[in-house]
Amino acid sequence: MTAKDNMLRFLRHEIPEWIPNYRQDVQVYTPPEVLERSACKEGGPDWFGVWWAYEPTVRGFMPDTRRRPFLEDITGWREKVRFPDLNEVDWAGMAERDADKLDPDKVIVIQIVCGLFERLAAMMGMAEANIALVEEPEACRDFLCGVADFHIEKMIRLLEYFPQVDMFEIHDDWGTQISSFMSPGTWKQVIGPAVAKITAFLKSRGKYLHLHSCGRVEGLIPGMIEAGIEHWTSAQSMNDLPGILRTYGPGRNFTVMGGFDIPAWRAPDMTKEKLMPLVEERIDQLCRGGACLPYVALRVPYVNDCITELLYQKKDFYKNPVNRSFA
Repeated sequence: MTAKDNMLRFLRHEIPEWIPNYRQDVQVYTPPEVLERSACKEGGPDWFGVWWAYEPTVRGFMPDTRRRPFLEDITGWREKVRFPDLNEVDWAGMAERDADKLDPDKVIVIQIVCGLFERLAAMMGMAEANIALVEEPEACRDFLCGVADFHIEKMIRLLEYFPQVDMFEIHDDWGTQISSFMSPGTWKQVIGPAVAKITAFLKSRGKYLHLHSCGRVEGLIPGMIEAGIEHWTSAQSMNDLPGILRTYGPGRNFTVMGGFDIPAWRAPDMTKEKLMPLVEERIDQLCRGGACLPYVALRVPYVNDCITELLYQKKDFYKNPVNRSFA
């Protein structure tokens, strides 16, 4: 069995032959033509006219708060927002340039780095976007469904020229370290219908969705599952991941990727030798039943090295009957 076949088993909610290593078994492809904004540190307007600025402290781009919000009243979004014309993208040229760069022996993932709520927050500002979810839920839902339709049209074009793509990863952060930005009821009423459009489309094409949402969003999981989400990343450790997987895991076709961002592991005196048994214990805890892909940001020292070494050592993990279910 190839590493790709093994990862696809995980995505199908079957027990893999071994615990997949996302960093080795997956190729992430984000063509600049569909990034929606410039990747240069000078910043500038994105496809929709929202200005972005590079923030060196987080080494990433943020909406430029020195400018007035692009959208100040969500009820007027139809007059203000113009969705980009996807006919202007050189899809054939992109495929000619990049198709041969995609590794047939890996699961191919295309990232969409500004999802549904993130697009609303980029246009209105975080505070105003959250207020709008509560005060104008119908207008927000209509807008988010419009954004979902735009992403679906983009996926249709991408799959036409890159049929070998297996999965799309959509970034849409919904939480802080303490809780989700919105209540579960608001998420289900306002954001859920747009998410359900995307999951239904991808299932109709036999493709997978990896929903990226940072923060403590465990309260949203019932709604996420109802909307068709089956794979969630970055499942951070402020969430009760063992409890989540016992309740919603493999038995309900819900998996996570992440779980290895333990704050104590960032102690100044931490060494790889100290980390190895801790990481192994976490793998044994979360990966039973094909429930979890071990993962953490590269900025966390040593952990990724420990994960890679341990996954190689634990190739027979699922041959132990104890590890074939998440009891």
